[in-house]
Amino acid sequence: MVRSTAYIPPIFVVAALAATTSQLANAQDSRRAAVLEEIIVTAQKREESLQEAPISIATMNQSQLEARGITSLADLGTGSIPSLRIQPFVNTPSTLTISVRGAGFSDPGQITFEPSVAIYLDDAYVSRGQGLAMEVADLERIEVLRGPQGALFGRNATGGAVRLVTKKPTGEFGLRQTFNVGNFDALKSATHIDLPAIGGIRTKIDYLHSQKDGWVDNTAPGENDYGDTEQDAFRAALDWSPTDNFNVYYAYDWSDIEATQIYFQVMFDALGVIGVEPPATDTTRFPVRPLDPSKTRQTGHNLTLTWDMAESLTLKSITSYRDMEEDTRNNYAGALLFNGLIAAAAVEQDQFSQELQLSGESDRLKWMTGIYYFEENANDDLLNLASLDSFGALSGVFLGPIYPPIPQPSDARRLVSTQTESWAAFGQASWTPAVLEDRLEITLGARYTEDKKSGDRDYALPALVEAGLRYQNYNLKTDSLDPTLTLSFQWNDEVNTYLRWATGYKAGGVSQRSFTFIPFDEENVETWEFGLKSELFASRLRFNLAVFSTEYDDFQIGFSDPLNPTFAETINAAKTTKISGAEMDMTLVPVAGLTIDLSYTYLDPEQPDQPNPLNNNIPERFELAQSPRHAGALAVAYEFEPFSFGTLGLQLDLTSTSKYAYAPKNFDFQDSYTILNGRVTLSEIMLGGGDHHSLQLALWGKNLADEEYRVYAFPVGNPVLTIPAAYGEPRSYGIELQYQY
Repeated sequence: MVRSTAYIPPIFVVAALAATTSQLANAQDSRRAAVLEEIIVTAQKREESLQEAPISIATMNQSQLEARGITSLADLGTGSIPSLRIQPFVNTPSTLTISVRGAGFSDPGQITFEPSVAIYLDDAYVSRGQGLAMEVADLERIEVLRGPQGALFGRNATGGAVRLVTKKPTGEFGLRQTFNVGNFDALKSATHIDLPAIGGIRTKIDYLHSQKDGWVDNTAPGENDYGDTEQDAFRAALDWSPTDNFNVYYAYDWSDIEATQIYFQVMFDALGVIGVEPPATDTTRFPVRPLDPSKTRQTGHNLTLTWDMAESLTLKSITSYRDMEEDTRNNYAGALLFNGLIAAAAVEQDQFSQELQLSGESDRLKWMTGIYYFEENANDDLLNLASLDSFGALSGVFLGPIYPPIPQPSDARRLVSTQTESWAAFGQASWTPAVLEDRLEITLGARYTEDKKSGDRDYALPALVEAGLRYQNYNLKTDSLDPTLTLSFQWNDEVNTYLRWATGYKAGGVSQRSFTFIPFDEENVETWEFGLKSELFASRLRFNLAVFSTEYDDFQIGFSDPLNPTFAETINAAKTTKISGAEMDMTLVPVAGLTIDLSYTYLDPEQPDQPNPLNNNIPERFELAQSPRHAGALAVAYEFEPFSFGTLGLQLDLTSTSKYAYAPKNFDFQDSYTILNGRVTLSEIMLGGGDHHSLQLALWGKNLADEEYRVYAFPVGNPVLTIPAAYGEPRSYGIELQYQY
């Protein structure tokens, strides 16, 4: 394997692209003129061009997702969208840690926390991080809205929002079947069927199965490996227009994920109990038993009714219900220096939301208003188990296995429940005054939100009352008014600029792993953003830039107790947290068939020292988590002139990230890394029976340079006794075959 390389500065990438473009611009091309396709987004809850939307947006369409092998949020984890950071959670890889512009939370497994990035599946909010690694059956595009989205998307969008948009039924018969095999015994089958319309009802059915062996072998006979995954997902969508002005859309999704956790090796061992392991080792340090997969099952219902009441007046209703169950089973195998911790947790959660939107437009005014209601119920039943006698205190055998596992001697069964009820009223209007040749647009929006949260925690061992652990409950009531103001100016047909002031609000809560169970307050965010959007050189170059400055009041900081990582605290920062930065997205088509995508994000976080409640409130440094100073992504795709047997396409994409902290107290342990992926595709292989049947064959590879890079690392003990670390996946490769009718 290759040790982690330094971050590649974007200036060198830009210089190389400039030289390549200069040469290609002089080349002769017999094909049609190269132009960029228009990108339509719904970031402001209405369809509009990406270049006209006065907001910083990163988007990937179906062909881009396919070329990069992205079928879920988890696949974006190595930085394909630089300002978006996605990593699997430490306990179970089906739970994702997500941040945008440095706003995120490092403990998404807690049901009493709220995320900083709002996730939407076809306009329906998904509140929990559990199960977010599900592979959505057939994505049309992914939209990443960067920066606070409080006015239109409400609470818990202080960092931004991610919208997963699925393909809608066509009403005509169509079939797309994909088989994908790779190393680590990877297998994926995806079936997408469009049925002919019956009685005006258009139907689409998607089914996906995937499985993959883990890349860290467990030497225990008959046990799972670290990183084993198996997933099934089903989705059915119905689209019906009984009249010309009324539409009914219903979607049902179901997914079942079984996955073992990522492997934590020891990168520092002050006591010499286990010893330091080689970087990115592919074999466990000793047989690990048991190593059972965590299981996540969820279902979702989405009903959207759209009524065009008049030529420019539309009423829309979005109703959603989701249900999730997760049984977590993991094994840290002594990496935390105590008793082979297994955090055996059972989580149940359900949520309901209802949104009503009324929108309209005239020659100079586009507007939308609405109301929103959300409720959630969740329970977490946790029992920490011991599977290893780290110091021989229980069995007299140093590092002796404990099978079957027993409850940790110092812990008890912990029961946590929480309930949330939220409602909001919102509105936004965009006005084009009759001045400056209709080039100026003024957008004003606001959202008022009221939240009620309550919950309790109990321990099943009465003796723990003497240690301060006993039945506890909490109640929170908060409200927030989040306005936004945007000035947009269209200089000409090619260049548009905007100045945006936006606010957002993230609800408070309580750390269910806190010793005190004292609630923390909500956080509020305010950002100024200047944006440039341009499409130049006869629509061959799209160049978008956003420069922003963000301030957080009462920023929520969560961190583990170094003496016992099973305990964690969350505080509101006593001082203002600031994040400034810039985002650049460029797409270039120098000649027909060649597309170059380049994205870069710069972050400059400023977080003053904060009092640490786990250390007598002494002011300490808390790093802003998941905030690399530099992050970039480059994709180069070329499609050759069609051959008689098909069309050949090549794709190389590279992501590069500088060092960053995974959690606020875990700085200086993550790596900078550069990941190279590639794909060769032969498409439009026509079969007999006319032009309706075709095949597509692809060879793909991820992490082609076999880069070693850490995705997690955290210290245990004060002073530090050990540092467990987890590495990203090594090189993977495979072949994909797709049939389409």
